[in-house]
Amino acid sequence: MAYSIYQTDCVVLGIRETQEHDLMLRVFSPVFGYIRIIAKGTRKSTSKLRANIQEYSISHVSIVKGKDFFILTDIRNTFSFIQSRSVVNFLKRTEGLFFDDENDHGAQTSEDIYNMLRTMCKLIVWMVAEKKDKGTLTEDIVYIEDFFIVYIKGLQGFGEKIQLDVKKCIDVSSQELYESMCQRKDEVFELKTKLAL
Repeated sequence: MAYSIYQTDCVVLGIRETQEHDLMLRVFSPVFGYIRIIAKGTRKSTSKLRANIQEYSISHVSIVKGKDFFILTDIRNTFSFIQSRSVVNFLKRTEGLFFDDENDHGAQTSEDIYNMLRTMCKLIVWMVAEKKDKGTLTEDIVYIEDFFIVYIKGLQGFGEKIQLDVKKCIDVSSQELYESMCQRKDEVFELKTKLAL
């Protein structure tokens, strides 16, 4: 039986032990949306994949479609957010927004969500590096989370969409993106209120 190997970048949102020697990765990919991937035998000390599997990171994976889950065949960690508690907390809180059937919304939606997720993580890293006042930083991170939640809910069809050019968000500097987002606080608050969040 021939298997197709798919390659994609992803944000690794979480990892848990499963079976005796396996790990299950929860990831968001621009190609497949929110999926679970089984990494077989990676808890063994002889596993070649084990060293590259890292929670809260951007990784490049090779996977095959199994009966119930995707199966990991290769992984390359490209960037880790594990040292940033603010990003880790953001990823933990926002994972609940994603559904296993995310691709039902279309490939472009998954790509937009992935790009925005990655961009928000990088923005938070920049904010932590730039901000000296903890109170202001906390408020700004809460606003970034609200912005992301409203944006995702709009893409998923649960509310009005925030009109946003995601490709432009990727291309601008973190400071320009931050300033642009701050100008939209009233719009985000209004949409959040309509969603009853």
